Amino acid sequence: MKRLLKRLLFLSINPFFYSKFKAKISNLENVLLVDIDNTIAGTHEYLLENGKIEVDSIEPIANMKEWVLSEGQRKTVIYISARNYLLYGKTKKWLHDNGFLFDDNLLIMVLLPEQKIAYIEACLVNRAAVTLIDDMSFLNEKRELFFYCELIEKLRKLPIEYIGYEGIKKLTLKHD
Repeated sequence: MKRLLKRLLFLSINPFFYSKFKAKISNLENVLLVDIDNTIAGTHEYLLENGKIEVDSIEPIANMKEWVLSEGQRKTVIYISARNYLLYGKTKKWLHDNGFLFDDNLLIMVLLPEQKIAYIEACLVNRAAVTLIDDMSFLNEKRELFFYCELIEKLRKLPIEYIGYEGIKKLTLKHD
C-alpha cells in the first residue's frame, strides 16, 4: 500500500518538477546536475551512526560545497535527488543552510534514481553540455553499501561527463 501511495504521489508531482526543469534548461549551454545523498551530504554515515535520517542534521561532505560553487561559476547548477517528495522543504532548507543554494538553483526530486535519465536526456535534446555528479549508491537493509551498477553503465554510455563514487572520493581528497 505504501509503495502504491508513493507511486501515485510521484505521478501527480513529477510533471510539476519536469515542467520547471524544462523551463529552466531551455536556453542553457552548460548544466551541472548534482545529487545530494552521499554526493554532497554524508547521508550514509549519518544513517549508520543514528539509525534513521533527520535531513536537517546531516553533515555536508567535506569540500563538496567549494567544488559545486566553483563549477557553478561556469555551469547552471540543478540539484536532483531520489528522495521522498515530502522532504522537499527540508531538503531545500538543508541546501540553503549549508551554503549550496545560490542564485536561482532548482531542486528536482525523483522517486527512483533511474528517473534521473529523463532529465539528463531533456538537457541533451536542448544541446546542453551535461555534467552529472552522483555516487549512485545505496545501503541495503543490512546497511551494506551497494551501487546501481546497471544505471551507472547507462550513464557512462550517454554523451555526458559523469562523476561517480570514485570521482567524488578524489574530489573530497583533492580539496583537503
